Amino acid sequence: MRLVVREAIVLLHNVPIVILVLFLFGVVPHWTTLPALVFAIFLLLVFGNLLGLSFGVFALRYRDVPPIVSSITSILFFLSPVIWQPEDVPKAYELVFKLNPAAAFIELVRRPVMSLHLEPWIFTNLAVTFVIRRAWTRWLTA
Repeated sequence: MRLVVREAIVLLHNVPIVILVLFLFGVVPHWTTLPALVFAIFLLLVFGNLLGLSFGVFALRYRDVPPIVSSITSILFFLSPVIWQPEDVPKAYELVFKLNPAAAFIELVRRPVMSLHLEPWIFTNLAVTFVIRRAWTRWLTA
């Protein structure tokens, strides 16, 4: 929980920079996207807290978990639309993109900022991610 709160404070410190960059590049989000953006950030905080608690419990028992999580995070970074645009994904790899939970979280925040509509695959991915995390937590506590 402490990690999620610390990162949320860092996010709040970075908001003015994001607004400045959006202004410099001429991207003006519509005011109606503000509720979607607040909802997206709320979901990020909730899922981040849940994942942190899940991995924390697992990492208490097994010392190899933090390096594995670090490796998986690096792989998800390159499979996520951080350094490339989602529109650049070839049709053959579109399913891989849509199954990536990190891509869903990034799109959940990016699309409202760019005044784009949220697509149904984002919510499907988030729901599946939540169900898998819930099943995994039940398995850990059984």
